[in-house]
Parts: sequence; C-alpha cells; structure tokens
Amino acid sequence: MSYDHDKFKRLRNNFQKYDGQYIIGHALEKLRSGNDPNLMKKWNGWLPWHLMMIIRWTHQYGEAGGNLPQFTEANLRDFYNQVHDLKTDIHFDGIAQGQVVDEFFRRTIWFQLPYQMRMYELGASFGRQLILFVDLGEKYNLSELFRGVTGLTVLEFLECHFGMWAVFELDPNARWIDYRNSQLIPVDQWERFFRYLGKNYLQSRDFIRKHVSGPITERLGIEFQLHEHTPFERYPIYMVEDRPHIAYQRLSLVCMDCGILKRPPIYSAP
Repeated sequence: MSYDHDKFKRLRNNFQKYDGQYIIGHALEKLRSGNDPNLMKKWNGWLPWHLMMIIRWTHQYGEAGGNLPQFTEANLRDFYNQVHDLKTDIHFDGIAQGQVVDEFFRRTIWFQLPYQMRMYELGASFGRQLILFVDLGEKYNLSELFRGVTGLTVLEFLECHFGMWAVFELDPNARWIDYRNSQLIPVDQWERFFRYLGKNYLQSRDFIRKHVSGPITERLGIEFQLHEHTPFERYPIYMVEDRPHIAYQRLSLVCMDCGILKRPPIYSAP
C-alpha cells in the first residue's frame, strides 16, 4: 500500500498558506451539518472522515495568525477533493484491480458504520463498560488507576458521558454543554471531565504534533493515516475560552461507545 508523495506534498504545502484556525472552523461547520446518522444525504457530499483528516493535518502542518489569505468554503472544497484523490489513488496490496466490494469495505464501511450509530445503541455500550470496568474492575483497583490519569473514577467518567448523551438527545443541534447549571452531576466533576477530555486549539496541535504524528509517522504512515479512525475520537471536545464546545456530535458518540478502552490506564491494569 503506497501513496502519491507529490500529491501529498502539494496538499501539505497548501495547509501552510492559511490560518489553521479558520480551516478548522470551516471544517467543523460542515461536520455539524451531518449529525443525523440516518440521513447520509445530509452530509451533502462532505464525508466526515475526510473533514476530520483535514482537521488533523491542519494541526500537523498548518500555521496560525499572521497576514495570511482569507480561507473560504471554496478553499475547503479544494482541500477536501485533494484528500479524497489522495486516498482513492492508494491501491491495496492483495486486492485485484476492480474488486469494488473489497475496496468498499476497506475504504468506506470501516468509517461509515461508527458515524451512523443510533443513540439507543449506546445503552448496550454503557452496560458493557459498567460490568467490565466498574464491577469486574473493582478486583484490580481499576478506578484508582483511572483516577490517577484522568482525575475521575471510571463511574464518574461514564456518568459525564451519559450526561453528554442526554444533552444530544434533548437538542440534536447543541453546540455547547452548559454544565454549570447541572443538577445531577457536580460542577467540579464536569470540570475534571472536560479538563481531561477537552483540548483547545494549541493543545490539539500539541497532541497531534507530539503524540500522534511526527517525522517517522509521516515517512511511513500517510497511507495508514488515510485509512484509520481520527485520533480525536479520544478527545472530541473542543475548548473555546474554557467553554466545552461540541466539535461534532457523532465523534462524541463514537468516543462514548468505547471511551474507557481508549484511555491509557487500561493498558497498565493487571
């Protein structure tokens, strides 16, 4: 599996021509228009995984501030098409040319299904996580391991996730979580939750540049980045002036679906 390096280089250089915060702002607006998992037509041709690839590479290669040209929706469409072309040009080893079904599963269905998750499907996921990490996890002191990294017990973490789910259920177009008026979950618990799960622009850029990407990843893994889920499934909340902003509801739901499994403390448990 290999990619067209010249195409990628042109796209990477384009990210440096505009203010990264405006690129991300435009991409997030398009993501929000596709919150309904039952109606792919509402995506209007803007596939969420391509848009999240743009956000990831903006953090990795983009600039911030300065006298940079204005970024428009036409520019976003151009970036989107370049990401799409870069991905579709990749040929999978072991799949004969023209094997449309195999390529569909590798290129599309792997991304599509998680972002078409129904709200009610999260009930089974929460139940699994409660049994595995609260009931069974008590034997291994898992909640204390978890608290040492996140500042929250496993149960507190799941409670906040459930509270976020309730916000989405009540308002499918919600953009902010007004946790300060919460009557069921203490404000300090919410603050610890967002402190761990949320990142502002600079923190997101640091996360991508230091912990996800880098020279080795770029040299060996561009084709794999195009075919893996976004790393922002681990941190789906965008902090704007210390307010938790819902970057994309579908991304938050994917995080809830297997949130505990993607947290570092699990890997060190007995």
